[in-house]
Amino acid sequence: MAKKTTSSSQKKVPGWVWAFNLALAAMFLYFLYYLKSVPETTEIESPGQTTTKQSTSPQKPAEESDAPQKEDPRFKFYDMLPETEVVAPKVEEYTPKKLPENYAYMLQTGSFRTFDDAERQRAMIGFQGLKAQVEKYQASEDNIWFRVKVGPFTSRSKMNSAVDKLVAINIQPLVKKLKTDKE
Repeated sequence: MAKKTTSSSQKKVPGWVWAFNLALAAMFLYFLYYLKSVPETTEIESPGQTTTKQSTSPQKPAEESDAPQKEDPRFKFYDMLPETEVVAPKVEEYTPKKLPENYAYMLQTGSFRTFDDAERQRAMIGFQGLKAQVEKYQASEDNIWFRVKVGPFTSRSKMNSAVDKLVAINIQPLVKKLKTDKE
């Protein structure tokens, strides 16, 4: 029995892969050398002005004065903001309309064919601290529905609080505005 040599179990990398990697590394080094030889420039562009290029390379301009030059600040709004004043227009505050005393809000949370389903939802609503009732509605002789209702609420804030509790248990109620007998 002849043993397999370890050289046959090792995979050799083809020569073209080595040449490609070497060429890629040489191109990268040339690119770095090229970037080093390019002079640094910055572009400043603001609305309404054309693009100007400022060279920061160590070249001296043709006319050089001994007096220090005051550089134009890059952002002028630092100076402009303290000098400006914004006057907001006068607007009347919002006052919600009061609901007349002879109106109330009722929430319908569901409508079911069977009383057991309606009673199950009423119990779920009861766990949220709300009082619900089941109302029987007969559309025709053989068409009976059981509606689950919460309320009545005399203020929108109490009604909104109840809606938030119902939404927390994945019930999207229908808001109904009812006229009451009080006048």
